[in-house]
Amino acid sequence: MLSKDIRNKFLEFFKSKKHTVVPSDSLVPKADPTLLFTSAGMNQFKEQFLGHNVTYKRAATSQKCLRTADLDKVGKTPSHHTFFEMLGNFSFGDYFKKEAIEWAWEFMTEVLGIKKEKLWVSVYKDDKESYDIWLKDIKVPKKKIVKMGAKDNFWPSNAPKDGPNGPCGPCSEIFYDWGNGKSVEVWNLVFTQFERKEGGKLDPLPNKNIDTGMGLERITSVMQGVKTNFETDLFIPIIEEIKKHNPKLKTRNLNAIADHVRAATFAIADGIAPSNEERGYVIRKLIRRAYLHSGAEEPFLYNLVPKVVEVMKEAYPELLQKREEITLVVKEEEEKFCHTISVTMPLLHEALDAVKDKTLKGKEAFKLFDTYGLPLEVIEEEARKKHIGIDTKAFQKLMDQRRELSRKGGKFKGGIFDVGADTEGKRKIKRNHTATHLLQAALRKVLGEHAHQAGSFVEAGRLRFDFTHTKKVTERELERIESLVNDCIEKGLEVRKEEKTLNEAKAEGAIALFTEKYSGKVTVYSCGDFSKEVCGGPHVENTKDISFFKITHESSVASGVRRVEAFTSDEARKWVEESEKKKTESERAEKKKEEKKALEKKKLKSAEGDIDVIISEAKVIKDVKVIIKEIENANMGILRSLSAKIKSKTKSAFIFLESKDGDKVNMVLTGTKDLISGGLDAEKVIKKAAPIVNGSGGGRPDFAQAGGKDPSKISELFEFIEKTATDII
Repeated sequence: MLSKDIRNKFLEFFKSKKHTVVPSDSLVPKADPTLLFTSAGMNQFKEQFLGHNVTYKRAATSQKCLRTADLDKVGKTPSHHTFFEMLGNFSFGDYFKKEAIEWAWEFMTEVLGIKKEKLWVSVYKDDKESYDIWLKDIKVPKKKIVKMGAKDNFWPSNAPKDGPNGPCGPCSEIFYDWGNGKSVEVWNLVFTQFERKEGGKLDPLPNKNIDTGMGLERITSVMQGVKTNFETDLFIPIIEEIKKHNPKLKTRNLNAIADHVRAATFAIADGIAPSNEERGYVIRKLIRRAYLHSGAEEPFLYNLVPKVVEVMKEAYPELLQKREEITLVVKEEEEKFCHTISVTMPLLHEALDAVKDKTLKGKEAFKLFDTYGLPLEVIEEEARKKHIGIDTKAFQKLMDQRRELSRKGGKFKGGIFDVGADTEGKRKIKRNHTATHLLQAALRKVLGEHAHQAGSFVEAGRLRFDFTHTKKVTERELERIESLVNDCIEKGLEVRKEEKTLNEAKAEGAIALFTEKYSGKVTVYSCGDFSKEVCGGPHVENTKDISFFKITHESSVASGVRRVEAFTSDEARKWVEESEKKKTESERAEKKKEEKKALEKKKLKSAEGDIDVIISEAKVIKDVKVIIKEIENANMGILRSLSAKIKSKTKSAFIFLESKDGDKVNMVLTGTKDLISGGLDAEKVIKKAAPIVNGSGGGRPDFAQAGGKDPSKISELFEFIEKTATDII
């Protein structure tokens, strides 16, 4: 049974039980600031569980969920995920334990057809009511009902003893028995019937609620008879796509990549862009972890997004609408990470080599993380290879301090530009960064105000700028854009840096993308009156420092998004010089080609002047002109053309033309229609003739050609052709 069928059957089943089928909520909880992500089916029903806004008392969903608590287990176990779908049915003060248990059993055994003997259940040890329903009403054998403590069968876990205060209750779980002592929990039924108060007192709630959750991935693995979720139709197409890029990856790496790219795809579709804060940081981390699992040296995860969309588009059509946007975001994030790794890995190895007591200091690890953007997991992995530990306690303390500053609206100097000497590499990055500002302003002036940034990438050697535009930028437009940027460079505009509020910056006409990232004061960089943007830097002090700007390529990267690639300064000049050199070489080659064509045309014209003589000198056998002739200085093209013209001027003819070209022999054979219908097969003849001069050939019955490598045997070749012509005629 396919996953989509299980999802549909679940929702249809509970619809038949008078449940309102509610669409999946976003991965970003709409009205719950306490949650980072939607992590359970019940999240969107928080108000209803509290007795507010109860417009329906029964609901069923297939909810998108994202959890990262078990991130390190993903890929290593059969059923841990970051992104997953939770099938759930809910009651807000309506039905309770008996109906929830009966319907769960009915769906499992009758709708899905799972054999009853393959199932067993657990209940909270003090929940006699649930135990009796399973035993007496459902008729589950006593030996298949297991009583467990509050840690396993109470929600929240251990709530009676440890809290928190508030609604809580026992739960009952359904397990599928794989055999050999292995089982998997597939459905958890939570009976919210108490309110915990201070001291652990459990008071009955006036309105009791039902909250159930069954992981679609897990139940699909059961229905498809596979031991891991990653072997189901939800994952196999994605994993096969990954194998195309690296067939040697281990299973755990394949599984982790498939999981993480699904999570990133859905999160970005719900508006969560990779960043260094909260939700965005989680998505950035997932993309980076997936990339590290792949062992790739170039971005490739973005190629998997269309496959994820293909697998999930029926249930979530919004993915198809945003496919190009998601692909672009993932690719840009990969490119940034590739650059970070290439720049910072030498610094990490240098720091590790300097360790003397087998432990990397927390401040060193934090500097690599915070200043240079190197992920902690990369630092840990490289340290592990060298048998070096990390002072994580000191690292965490610095991390907490950073978060506190962030909470207060403080700014952090991020990236690889803010510390150390002003090396040539950093100066190049500054030049290219300022050039992107000039480029964006030029794009808007030439193409229109609609052209705004959709991504950028800056490094010492080059720059790349993605922008919104629906059609190809013409050569004339590119020349105008390039000219505007170079005009600004030649004018030597001062690059001013000012601190302002976001509203002030916008009022002055500053371009401010991704405004949700900014709080408090922002930094505005202006290049004269030509460009003004909210940006974190770094930049040159004067546009003259850029020296020269050259656009090298323009292309499409997604629907409605174009890309410009460019160089500045010495790299731009070098590119122009190499382009001019290639252009000159190409022009020379083209000139030689034209000269060769002209010479061949001259030869052909000369040869054509001899056609009447060739025909008149032909040997005649039974009214058939037998033309076997060597043509001087003729290539294959000339021979083909001559043979065709001779044939057009003769009523009945056998035509064989040959020419020596150095150590090569060219030949063609054709005949008029009467000879072909009478038995001449030019292809068969040429295949027998060519080996005489150590060659080969082919063609059709009415025309064939061949080449040879032994001109010394041409007389033998002519004898064979003449004998063949005589025999055929």
